[in-house]
Amino acid sequence: NMIRSKSSTLFIFLLFVSLFISARGQFSHTFTQIAAVDSGTYTFDVASISDSLVFLANGYDGIRAFKFSDSAFTHLFHRSDSNHPARKVSISSEGTIFLVDDRNMHAYTYYDTGFSPIASEASYHFEDVAAASDTLLFVASSEYGIESYSFIDSNFTQLNQANDTLNASAIALNADSIIFIASGSDGLFAFTHCDTGFTYKAHFDTGESNLALDVAIAEDGTIFLADYSTGLWAFTFDGTSFTNTAHIEHTEVATAFRGVAIGPDGTIFCTNNYGGVRAYT
Repeated sequence: NMIRSKSSTLFIFLLFVSLFISARGQFSHTFTQIAAVDSGTYTFDVASISDSLVFLANGYDGIRAFKFSDSAFTHLFHRSDSNHPARKVSISSEGTIFLVDDRNMHAYTYYDTGFSPIASEASYHFEDVAAASDTLLFVASSEYGIESYSFIDSNFTQLNQANDTLNASAIALNADSIIFIASGSDGLFAFTHCDTGFTYKAHFDTGESNLALDVAIAEDGTIFLADYSTGLWAFTFDGTSFTNTAHIEHTEVATAFRGVAIGPDGTIFCTNNYGGVRAYT
């Protein structure tokens, strides 16, 4: 009877594990690669301003602009204003481009003739920037967590700061002004912001070996997380919790995910560890 009881317990345990693994492996969406280009160096981030225009934070190479059309990338312009690697790029709704490198935050406009610098702010802790408008910015900081800045008359001014233990590596905003943070050691977080500061809303842990490096929001509200260790993730957010809807792992170190951006048509652009960008649906 004791042997039968142990066998039954083991069977139930194995059945539970099997169902758990099966449930985690079933997603409502899948990723399909449709294009790729080699940018020639370590590409840290990508941002899309239209269906056909993509900007890369291209490490020591600076910032580059590519045209994306007919499932192919064409290089347009390049600019470098620092000896430090460009890590993150963000675009405001008015079209101002904000670029973060290891020591500075830069602001640019972009025309048919290329990039034109507006301003620069020196710092040793900026990791990413998200533009709520041309005058309000949110910054992910490796040292200070989350910060808010005003950008008025080409000047950056700090407003609020919170969660200095967050190890924030990237930041994005949805249409409801929810702030999403990719944590370099702890997955995905959600916060709100008001004049007095930031408020925690939710968290999703992508695993023990996670190294979340970037986050982006689609027009339908889907949140995409690029994790160097665990792959590309998709989530929905109901205001209090995250639901994982899709996940794809990289197949080798060279194709590990570093950056992610969503085009207006829903195309998902991802930067590679060893350079270049891929497109997914």
